Amino acid sequence: MVVIELKIAENLYRKLNLKMAALAATGLHVGFTLLATITLLRGIEVPNCGCFGVFWARPLTYITVGEDIFMVEVCFLLFKIFQRKEN
Repeated sequence: MVVIELKIAENLYRKLNLKMAALAATGLHVGFTLLATITLLRGIEVPNCGCFGVFWARPLTYITVGEDIFMVEVCFLLFKIFQRKEN
């Protein structure tokens, strides 16, 4: 997963395939949001969501889902901006 995230970040930084990188980031965050929501609804306790690696352990909560939804919106906005620039 980390390699995929790094590749998306590299493409955004180097301005390569911006539209596809933003779309991939959107998809990634949609997946994170769905998995976190399903985990919470099933009542599974996760003491470290892994959002910030092992150095800042924090539990999976609905705040995490809210953060993921925000990231979906930001990534989708980037996708729309890059799509407009192509046209």
